[in-house]
Amino acid sequence: MARIRLLPMLIRTLAVSAGVVAATLAVCPSAATAAPVDYASLPVDPNVVTDSTAYRADPPVQDPDGKPGIEVVYNHRDGTRAITDIILVLPDEQAATVALDVSRGDVLADIPGASSRPIAVGQNGTLITGRATNGQDASVLIFTQGPAVAAVRFNGAAGDPVPLDLVTDYGKQQDTNILAALGT
Repeated sequence: MARIRLLPMLIRTLAVSAGVVAATLAVCPSAATAAPVDYASLPVDPNVVTDSTAYRADPPVQDPDGKPGIEVVYNHRDGTRAITDIILVLPDEQAATVALDVSRGDVLADIPGASSRPIAVGQNGTLITGRATNGQDASVLIFTQGPAVAAVRFNGAAGDPVPLDLVTDYGKQQDTNILAALGT
């Protein structure tokens, strides 16, 4: 399963927070010329969470679509499940929160009739579940941690949703990785 519609949703959120980014760059112009950062340590390998070797990673995309962060798609060996993990690192917590709010609306539009609820992962953790427009069951976990916004999408066959404990465990490990890497 290739890049699913999650990245465009997050990328659009950056346009909403562009004013925050522009203000940050105006106050701190050196931020615009900083050396690229390697975010390879941020994504969680689902095999660590599931204690298996069922998932295989596609090559990571550093700074997807030119945005600071990383994207990795993990495909289950039987081809029925995929996990797309996207972490974008924005200038500050406010920009991350704005990005999360816009992402929540975009995800709800992609999963008609979805349910949305808070989840104890990171800051502002939200879990959205339902049947996506592509016919698959989807669970999308979005949360912030400091200046980072994470969106993790779990796709599976219709009628076979991802277990809640996997979403929660994966999300908590993702939050831990962000905290360790960014020191937020």
